[in-house]
Amino acid sequence: MYVSNLLNWFEVLDYGDLATWFGGIITAGTLIVALTQIFREKERRIADEKQKYNDSIKEQASQITCWKHSEDDESYEIIIINNSNVCAYECIVTPVALKGAAPRDAREFGSSIDNNRGFILVVPPGKWSIFTPHPGDAMGVRFGIEIGFTDSSGLHWVRKGNGKLEQIDQPAIEYYEIPQPVDWQTPKERLIDR
Repeated sequence: MYVSNLLNWFEVLDYGDLATWFGGIITAGTLIVALTQIFREKERRIADEKQKYNDSIKEQASQITCWKHSEDDESYEIIIINNSNVCAYECIVTPVALKGAAPRDAREFGSSIDNNRGFILVVPPGKWSIFTPHPGDAMGVRFGIEIGFTDSSGLHWVRKGNGKLEQIDQPAIEYYEIPQPVDWQTPKERLIDR
């Protein structure tokens, strides 16, 4: 009974002509394609804006780097480059291991300020150097320099010994848990070719 009523209902329906159906399907398809394109364009625009924002906050930080230039039995000369047009603040440089059995993260040294760190209150634009105590020799250890600093916008950064730049949530002195007061050094301007 139910099936026969359903068949009767389909027989009574007016389906219209083929052109009307075809036009409706094309219109619906066009609407779906247009909405999909709008949605994808919005996602791409949001991703581009986020990338531009991330690039803009890294602009100064990405132009600050350092490395070990020379060493003797008692000290390292560390070169600090600030290629931006503004100062960086409260910079802390620490020799860290790139290879071998020694700390690869400056936080692993603990809160001691007597562990080969260099403290620079202000690093103006340009090339600068400071001297830090030699971290000692260990078989197979190769040292790089980690630098923590605050940029001119008040954002805090650390560039690891391997060169990787990371934003941090606090000033470097707190990040490394260094007790105050600290003997801040004044870097010496350095004219170098590299």
